[in-house]
Amino acid sequence: MSGMSPPPDRRGPRGPCRLFASWQDAAMNHGFGREVPARHVDAPHRAVTRQLLVIDAGGVTVARLYLPSGELVSEIDAGSEEVTSMTHGLVPVQGASGPEWDRALAGHSDEERRAALVYQLDV
Repeated sequence: MSGMSPPPDRRGPRGPCRLFASWQDAAMNHGFGREVPARHVDAPHRAVTRQLLVIDAGGVTVARLYLPSGELVSEIDAGSEEVTSMTHGLVPVQGASGPEWDRALAGHSDEERRAALVYQLDV
């Protein structure tokens, strides 16, 4: 059997083979270098937003999503496609001058609050 090389021993090109390379992280699961995902936490979900307010804020029209409690959830550009799709077919109420809006719109003038549009979202 000339021409065949002898069987390789347990030495690699840089020394003896090791079971685990020194670069491996303890959080890895030997899953081809992908980290194991964290366990799911069963926490209560946030309440559904029910009101969308479109108001002028210093020359820029913004849309704000509010919880039924009056807590602000998100603020986005009123000209975005998301706002158009959320308000499609809904009839807004003109003005947000009531006392329920006092805390949420404390930094806005009376004129901005009167011109605001309030949409009740159907979720």
